[in-house]
Amino acid sequence: MSIIEIIAAILTLVGVFLSGRQLRVNWLFGIAGAAIYTFIFYKSVLFAEAALQVWYVVLGVMGWINWSSQNEDFEIYHLNWRITTISTITTVVFSIVSGRLLDVFSTSDVPYIDASLAISGLVCTWFLAKKILENWLIWIVIDLLSTCLYIYKHLYATAGLYFILAILAAYGYQQWKKQKAVAFELL
Repeated sequence: MSIIEIIAAILTLVGVFLSGRQLRVNWLFGIAGAAIYTFIFYKSVLFAEAALQVWYVVLGVMGWINWSSQNEDFEIYHLNWRITTISTITTVVFSIVSGRLLDVFSTSDVPYIDASLAISGLVCTWFLAKKILENWLIWIVIDLLSTCLYIYKHLYATAGLYFILAILAAYGYQQWKKQKAVAFELL
């Protein structure tokens, strides 16, 4: 456990907490945490997770722009069958292809797990940027599985972070669900 890992964990925690509160500044904390985690995961031979962090930076910019184009409380959406079907198929296909590429061309000892969690996280971050309520439920699963992976890789601060992120995802879900219910009542 290094000071850099702890800093990345704190930045990420703050970012997720702020996104649960729907504060646009969450994206800046997320971008900073992801930039640091790119290095940490690369060094830990979690290549898909490292690449995912680069995409988190890109999606963070997208989220920042998307959330700034409207007021802080713009509408929260639900997943529909079309988005669910397309994102599920896309996640499975890209996870298998990425896992195979990591298996063949890298030294990763967990290529398919690494790839699956990375691709799932990418899709889920897109859901967050688009303010889709169910992103939080998916994050709970991803974060708990990631906790196990990081324990296996001896990234204990990061494992602790992802366990706390699962709890914060439950918090974010409750906050957004409450706001969605209030907005529905106003109609």
